[in-house]
Amino acid sequence: MEALKAQAPAEGEAPLSSAEVVSKVLSQNSSNTSSFLKNIGIQPTTSTTEATAKERALQEELAAERQASAALREEVNALKEKSQRTDEALERTENKLLQTQRAMDENNVLLRRILLLNSGNLSLS
Repeated sequence: MEALKAQAPAEGEAPLSSAEVVSKVLSQNSSNTSSFLKNIGIQPTTSTTEATAKERALQEELAAERQASAALREEVNALKEKSQRTDEALERTENKLLQTQRAMDENNVLLRRILLLNSGNLSLS
């Protein structure tokens, strides 16, 4: 309190009165500020009802943001799971495609051998 009173005012400002210094100190350090200031005839800078209304509004905003955050987290988790399922399905499809290609290659080799055997038999007859 003494430090605030001893501070030199900024250019163009009047020095703080004792009541203003007490008001500032009490508003920073005490939860019973409003009743003390009212008892000595000084109104606090913000009323308790305004402060509680602001607190309530901020609490509601915080709750809404938390709820939105939780919803987004759930959505992200759902998308991750869907992506993982899609990746697994893609991998299964790629494996089936490789198996089919291998089988086709084997069939082609067998068909060539059969054709070669048949062409050899046709020329002998």
